[in-house]
Amino acid sequence: MAATTPSLLGSADNLLTLITSRVDGEVVRTLNPTPRADVERAIHARAGVALRSVHRQIEHFADLDVDRARSTRGSYLLELADRRLSGCLRMMGAEDLRSIELAKEVLADAAEVCELGFIHGDFQPRNWLWSTDRSEISMIDFEESEIGYGVEDFAWLFATTWGRRDDLKNAFLEGYGRPLADSEWLFLAAFTLLRSLQHIADGERLGIDEKISNGMRALNVSSRALAELARVPR
Repeated sequence: MAATTPSLLGSADNLLTLITSRVDGEVVRTLNPTPRADVERAIHARAGVALRSVHRQIEHFADLDVDRARSTRGSYLLELADRRLSGCLRMMGAEDLRSIELAKEVLADAAEVCELGFIHGDFQPRNWLWSTDRSEISMIDFEESEIGYGVEDFAWLFATTWGRRDDLKNAFLEGYGRPLADSEWLFLAAFTLLRSLQHIADGERLGIDEKISNGMRALNVSSRALAELARVPR
């Protein structure tokens, strides 16, 4: 399965800038005409391959203190969730708030067993490029890349696609090279729920109804999944 990721050509910490090599293809999110189902599965399988190669870049951080990185990342995600919630609190009902508290508890617990990786940070089809002639996928937009839990990069797919397209979920995980453990599915549901608060808060702050509705949709999907998965023994 062919997959391409750009090479880092240069960086400037003071400008928060990365310069990467060029990659080719058309943005998957706006492919026209819409690909056939078999081509969609091929795209998602190759996306899994590409993402796994990104996550494995953590191997180059030879001096990384893994235990410290886990602790720091987990604390950061919980603090970030509280900041996001403060920006959309008035829109949350009692049931939403209970789900959010459950998500925070689950994330704090499940994060300890999730695999660390060099994450993309905004992994979704608008940042995938597909070359039809070579059946090859490339990835762009690494501005939010950092050390984190690999399954964080699955949140967009979990919230929007996997619940209605088992074939795409299976193709992606086959490309990624391994299934997810129960604890990882649990973390993913909790993380996706807490991340959805950012879309809602941004929509509220900017007055963009579409961002609010997308965030609420992700919140509802992940809330239902979390309620179900939280009953699964870990």
